[in-house]
Amino acid sequence: DICIIQPIGPPVNENIVELLLMTSALRSSSAKRVTVVIPYYAYLRKANVTSKTIRKLKQPKIDTGEVVSVEASNLTASLAGSDVARMIEASGATRVITVDMQPPGQDSATGFFRKAQVELVRSYEFVVDTLAEVLNLKELTKERELVIVGTHASCITMAKMYQQRLESILDAKIGVATIIRTPPPPGSGSSKPKIELVGKVKNKVVLLVGDVIDTGSTTCSAADVVKAAGASNVFAFASHPILSRGAAARLNESELEKLVVLDTVPVPTEKHEKCPKLEQISIAQAIAEKIEECHFQPKDI
Repeated sequence: DICIIQPIGPPVNENIVELLLMTSALRSSSAKRVTVVIPYYAYLRKANVTSKTIRKLKQPKIDTGEVVSVEASNLTASLAGSDVARMIEASGATRVITVDMQPPGQDSATGFFRKAQVELVRSYEFVVDTLAEVLNLKELTKERELVIVGTHASCITMAKMYQQRLESILDAKIGVATIIRTPPPPGSGSSKPKIELVGKVKNKVVLLVGDVIDTGSTTCSAADVVKAAGASNVFAFASHPILSRGAAARLNESELEKLVVLDTVPVPTEKHEKCPKLEQISIAQAIAEKIEECHFQPKDI
């Protein structure tokens, strides 16, 4: 029973090929079971597909041949993510362990795997106690109400999970809100979506929760919106810190007081230096417990 730990964050394609070669080599060497631990599973964010492909997925009212951009949540998840899943299975993996697989809180992307068993590690099951301690939420919520805000609409399920866990820990009533992004109408000449807050945050402590921080623009704009709506304190949590294209400096200059992320993706020292607000929480214990649980399962795959 062999376990490979390989994040497929940047450089994504190089890490995927390494994972496939390692898995294939182990299966060729007569390993009975190969479990691949992929803390961050890439290629699940957006899908650029033709209308012909969309019709196969039973998407209505699309009858042109033009290329359209579709949110991952509307297509279950990115088509590329499905291709990566099939490659992982073809290389010989019998089980996959991953953290907060997108779409966040919905787990629908696990359907990409047809043979390999998928074990999900959900951050809200193990990170909430540490998160409350790092952000000093017990002290802050003595005077003001805490509101969990999803950084975009697909994160509302994730926000609800964090709300329920934090309520039990802090023994306080916690609200939930979300950020809605509406694409500009065709022909408007604008490429920026309309950003709206659904929920009340005035004079409240806000914790933004999301799945991936890539360029940081989504998180920064969410922080601007809740601060403009009267939030007293703004913090953020994200599962996967990609932090590309100047994200570290951008986040450090934002309205955020602190940004907490998991270590599903290695964050170079220079990015920590550019963003002193950034703090990482280890997932090692949670991954170790899941590996142990899988190893001692009585039923073989």
